[in-house]
Amino acid sequence: MKNVVIGLTFALGAVATIQPAKADVLFGVYGEAQYWMADTSGGYGNQPTFSGFDFDDENQLRLSIALHHPLPLIPNIRIETQDLKAMVPPGTAGAESFDGELDLSHDSAILYYRFLDNRLVRLHAGVAAKRFNGRVSDWEGNGWNLNETIPTAYAMVSAGLPFTGLSAYARGHLLAIDSSSLQDIEAGLQYRIFDTALLDGSIQAGYRYFNIELDDVAGLYSDVEFKGPYVGFQLHF
Repeated sequence: MKNVVIGLTFALGAVATIQPAKADVLFGVYGEAQYWMADTSGGYGNQPTFSGFDFDDENQLRLSIALHHPLPLIPNIRIETQDLKAMVPPGTAGAESFDGELDLSHDSAILYYRFLDNRLVRLHAGVAAKRFNGRVSDWEGNGWNLNETIPTAYAMVSAGLPFTGLSAYARGHLLAIDSSSLQDIEAGLQYRIFDTALLDGSIQAGYRYFNIELDDVAGLYSDVEFKGPYVGFQLHF
C-alpha cells in the first residue's frame, strides 16, 4: 500500500506539472508524509483484564495522498498508509521471557466533502475505513492476526493567517461501538515554504494522539495509546 501511495503521488504530480496553472476550486492533488515520534502505553491480552506494559517506543511513518475535484455530489478521497508498531521487551508483566510485538499498522480510505475550502478557512467532513493488517503476539505464545476493517467518522478544520503562509489545523477519526473505540486526533501548525503556479509545499509540526480499545475483536482485548509530536511535509499540485 505504501508503494501505491508513493507511485500515485509521483504520477499525479507529473500530470499536474503539464497544466497551465494550479486552481484549488477545480482540481487538486495533495501528497503528504508525516514522521511521528510516538510514545506507547497501555496493554493487551486474551482477557478483558491485563496489566500495563513497558513498551519500547518506535517512530512511526504515515504517507497519504488526497484528490480534490469540483463535482459537488461526489466525495473527495484521501488514502493513507500508517506504520504503527511497538515492541514489548522481556521482563514486562513479571515474565522474564516476555517478548511481544504490537503491530497495528493500517491503511485508510477516507471519503469527505469540502464544506469550506480556501486558504483562510477549510472544513472537511466525511467517513473513513481503517483496514488493519498487522499482528499482535504476547509472552504466552498467543498471536492475533488483525485483518479487521474499522469504520470511523472523519473531520478536518484549518484556519490561516492572511499574507503569512501560516495556518493551524486539526484532523481526527472517531469511533465508538459497544465497548470498542478508536480515536486518532492530531493538531498542528503548517507553514507554506514555497508557492508557484504549478505546486506549493508546506512543512508541518504538531502533536498526535491515537487510542484503540478492542473488546474481543478476533479474540483480542486492548487499551493502547500512541502519542507524541510529529513533523511533516506536504506537496500540493
